[in-house]
Amino acid sequence: MTDQTHATDPYHDKQPRHQVPPALRADSQRLTPGRRVHLYELDMGVFGLGVERFCADSEETAPVKFRGHEFPPVAIQASGFEYSGQGSVPTPRLTVSLINTVFNALVNDYDDLIGARLTRLRTFAHFLDGGAQADPHAVLMPDIYYVERKVVSDGVTIEWELSPSVSYQSRMLPARQVFRDTCTHTYRRWDAQAGAFDNSKASCPYAGSKYFTYDGTPTSNPAEDRPSKQLTTCCKRRFGDDAVLPTRAFPGVARIKA
Repeated sequence: MTDQTHATDPYHDKQPRHQVPPALRADSQRLTPGRRVHLYELDMGVFGLGVERFCADSEETAPVKFRGHEFPPVAIQASGFEYSGQGSVPTPRLTVSLINTVFNALVNDYDDLIGARLTRLRTFAHFLDGGAQADPHAVLMPDIYYVERKVVSDGVTIEWELSPSVSYQSRMLPARQVFRDTCTHTYRRWDAQAGAFDNSKASCPYAGSKYFTYDGTPTSNPAEDRPSKQLTTCCKRRFGDDAVLPTRAFPGVARIKA
């Protein structure tokens, strides 16, 4: 059933600044972090409706519960959410089987759901409701998109192209300063009194035990762990040369002379 109570859901709307909990940050960097879970929320407020929640039946065989809401498995395929770092913004595709009577009715009655907002939540199975480590805040930065246009509709499936929220709301880019080589993440701070890192204001997801000085030199002293904010001496040293870097730099940006 469609949930009509999203207006009072404290987790539904994207906050101005998403803070990744330390437990999720640490788990995401382990070699065996646990089973990843992708959850979807389709907000149909533009049609005066509530939120339809679901997960992919290719990943889950039974409904899962998170933040007090149930996400039943649905025959869907979602792809194209990854950023390439080449300057273009992702335009993901969502394909839904019309065997699902709920989706079939919604598509027929509400203009193919054009304009509905889709949020993808990414977490790990051990943070779901009912578990020993259940944590409603343990999600990576939510992916928020809008249903832009219908690409395919053959009576069996319907496929949509999604548009990023920044594009759909006609915002101007950049919304902040763009630096090609400099990351603007806030790094963790060593608390000498507590003998541990303070992550309360950190946005950088690094939670490793390898430390580097400002110029990227390895050190065994956590008090000397300082970020240079540069891709080569900071991000790659901590996450690896071949890793997908969670940087806020824009390496795909070219310098243009007027």
